[in-house]
Amino acid sequence: MRPPAFPFITAVASWAIAQADIVAAGLAGSWARGNPRTNSDVDFLFLSTSPEARRASVTWTKELCRYALGNRLKSFHDARYGMVWSRHVTLFSGHKLELTFARTDWASTAPIDAGTIFVVRDAFRVLHDPTAVLSKLMAAVGEA
Repeated sequence: MRPPAFPFITAVASWAIAQADIVAAGLAGSWARGNPRTNSDVDFLFLSTSPEARRASVTWTKELCRYALGNRLKSFHDARYGMVWSRHVTLFSGHKLELTFARTDWASTAPIDAGTIFVVRDAFRVLHDPTAVLSKLMAAVGEA
């Protein structure tokens, strides 16, 4: 059995805070709900000023895995989901991460995108939000 993913959540949040292009970060899915299965991936969302630049590079992914997570990257693949793109990462430990990047307007509240509403309502926890953009979004989704 794999060790719990909680240390990954803390490490990725710390990494995100140190990145100049990441303006906010959150945790979604089963880990945000508090009911992950043993094979659940850990779903992160990052609001970035340059999400496509992240997609064009694998260097940051390897550095995140090695330095922030103390693990090695086994494999990854990218996927696009409407306004966002995700890097699905598998580590040699067996842990899986979904690192989703969106432009800052993903969190726009006028109007709120249907996909954004689904993610926030399903389960979402703010990890880093110095300008309160994610907190405002969560409040607006709660009122919708």
